[in-house]
Amino acid sequence: MDATADARFDLLRYYAEYFRPGMIDLSASCPPPATLAVDLGEALTADGLAFVPPSGAPDLREAIAARYSTVAAGDVLIAAGASEALAAVALALLGPGARAAVDSGIYASFTEAAKAAGAVLVPGSPLAPDTAVVAVCNPSTPSDRIRDMAVLAAEARAAGAVLAADEVYRDLSCIPIAAAADLDAHAISIGDLSKPLGLGALRIGWVATRDAALRDLLDRQLQLLSGGPSALSVRAALAAFATFDDEVARTMAAATENGGAILRALAAHGWTFTAPEAGLTVLAWPPTAVDAAAEARVHAAGLFLIPCDMYGAPGAYRFGLLAPLEAVRRALHLLAER
Repeated sequence: MDATADARFDLLRYYAEYFRPGMIDLSASCPPPATLAVDLGEALTADGLAFVPPSGAPDLREAIAARYSTVAAGDVLIAAGASEALAAVALALLGPGARAAVDSGIYASFTEAAKAAGAVLVPGSPLAPDTAVVAVCNPSTPSDRIRDMAVLAAEARAAGAVLAADEVYRDLSCIPIAAAADLDAHAISIGDLSKPLGLGALRIGWVATRDAALRDLLDRQLQLLSGGPSALSVRAALAAFATFDDEVARTMAAATENGGAILRALAAHGWTFTAPEAGLTVLAWPPTAVDAAAEARVHAAGLFLIPCDMYGAPGAYRFGLLAPLEAVRRALHLLAER
């Protein structure tokens, strides 16, 4: 398999291969960054610039715990983004020959760390009795369907597995979505500030679980991976949580209005899709197969679109509900040219 073909099955490689500065990302899965007013004071003291371990930052852990119903601040560990949190789960809970049942949309930081640990990756259903970890996305990626976490938690318990749920899109829904860590004391919920607020540069993610033994294992891995986020990121994250609900409400209103227009544009061009239940993307199939020349025309026009081979949906593409409507229409026209 050549590098270009291989990139279609790896999100990180595809971005590296095709995304260039100045391109319009039609597949973006998070909103533009929220504007933050962060008071750093006249000067940062030595304490203000000190090392912040994953189990530190009590104010930030309180703010995160407030997003859950049964999770307490002491149940939360801070990570350098959800990607690090996912890697920590894989490295802490998997070893040579261990079985991990994974969703097709699980981020590469989990799957690559699991492979590095020597684990065996298998489809998410049905679960074998010797499964160690069940890794799912809720809502699912990229179709943004809401999963029944109570059912998944029960299946994981029956198999003797730990349920680890990537819930970075959980707040981007008009329907309340139950968190895995709230439903099951031994489950793991993973979140971040990138997807709901677009604040990826802060590198603030987290792991929440009410299982103390699991937390100890995860804390150890996070200490080894990065040792926790910077003190500056922690301050900015606290400012972000102060306006979290207002920012998410604005994002959802924009996604409803702009996303509706994008779905109508897809339908007008003969594309098929299922309207998303949550999140900021839609998975769509063109009326006829798209060839490499058509994709090249889209890239040459400065438009970036992700093919969904990597999500187990070959032939489909991911469209962001906040993407500029005219740019989406332009891409649909270029893809249809013969």
